[in-house]
Amino acid sequence: LQEQEGEKIFSVILDGCSFLSNTVQQDLIEVGDGTELHMRTSSIIANTAGGSVLSVIGAIRVMLTSTKFKENIFESEAGMIQAAFDKLSIGGESCGLYNLQPSGFCNGIYSSGICRSLPQCRLICVDTVEDLQASFVLINGLPPVVEVCAGTTLSLSEKSEPLKISLSGTELRCGSSGLFQDDCIVNGGRDQIA
Repeated sequence: LQEQEGEKIFSVILDGCSFLSNTVQQDLIEVGDGTELHMRTSSIIANTAGGSVLSVIGAIRVMLTSTKFKENIFESEAGMIQAAFDKLSIGGESCGLYNLQPSGFCNGIYSSGICRSLPQCRLICVDTVEDLQASFVLINGLPPVVEVCAGTTLSLSEKSEPLKISLSGTELRCGSSGLFQDDCIVNGGRDQIA
């Protein structure tokens, strides 16, 4: 609790926090009126909320720094993050990826009838056959985008099972740009992809 210009301000600092795989009926994280929220190097991943993931509409100031929102499902048409734009500061590596609102109205930040996107998180690349095969799973009901690390050679033996991509719409890319020059190679094996 601090005092600023004669008013008491309640500050909440979430540093290095993880909100993982929670299911709640309302908003996952809600900050009350007159509060200042600092969220740093935190992860909000694979949660299901009946409302928004983060509701800070009455906050005095909200600062998100290097905070990641990934694979969350939320029902609120008021967006994944409900905040006043003029009170919100997003910096560092803060980003969102594979967040889902079933009606598709606002998968980002919502304020006064306007929806803005969060910067997209960089995909983590894979560099082994095992990690690649494990990546072919639905994420919030959507097919995955899988990035093979640039310059990677994935070697299959003659006895290796081929890579099984069974999800329609799966995107497999070489390097972050997906360009041929990024030099990803699948080598060996009787069959490489099934």
